[in-house]
Amino acid sequence: MTPLHLVHDDLLKIGLVSTALTPMDLRTFADWVLKPRLLAVPGVAKCSVFGGDVRQLQIRVMSERLVAYDLSFSDVSMPRRSTGVMGAGSSTRRISACHPDGGQSAHGGDARDGAASSACPGGPSVAARRGEREGGRGAKSGDALIQGRPGVLMTLSSQYGTNTIEVTRALEAPPRRDEASADQGIELYPRLHRPATFIEIALRNIRSSLLLGGVLVAVVLLLFSPFRAALISVTAFRCRW
Repeated sequence: MTPLHLVHDDLLKIGLVSTALTPMDLRTFADWVLKPRLLAVPGVAKCSVFGGDVRQLQIRVMSERLVAYDLSFSDVSMPRRSTGVMGAGSSTRRISACHPDGGQSAHGGDARDGAASSACPGGPSVAARRGEREGGRGAKSGDALIQGRPGVLMTLSSQYGTNTIEVTRALEAPPRRDEASADQGIELYPRLHRPATFIEIALRNIRSSLLLGGVLVAVVLLLFSPFRAALISVTAFRCRW
């Protein structure tokens, strides 16, 4: 039996496209501005983002500097020597960088220094001169097309046992999401896939069917039953409705 905390329902899919922003800037907006706001809504369990370019801090190793310090590339790139953290969950080789005290790095230089502090006898101050830090994009594991245009796709899942309609309306209620995207020159598609719409249509069809059935029953009773009996039946049906 599946544990309850692993059961999620598809809630909403949102698309973002922009001609003013680069794919990296668009993905950064989705990851760091829009995603936290969506996850803050009660009932939202998960938000997955696809497409765009993920911004990364990358270290470019200078071969001549490695020679000057009598180091090999494996001395710098081996995860166990540089950070003590092994990457997992990917078929490609990835190096995870972490702060020596286990927390978040405050500056990019911390990751650069820590990556070679164990390999360089002079410590981080010497290791800082063996390469250059620069921003770059991470390796892509997927992409997204929004209405036939390259963009970013955000898929939201609801928590187990929540009301899909209520959570969806709570997501759509704050106008700040639309205002923030408009200020950035982003075109937002807020309802690429909205399961709450199917539920609302089904409930509306049930109400219409019940109303139509009640009208037909009232017509039949009035035509083929004594007036008093038909009137009592129709009145009782209206009160129960």
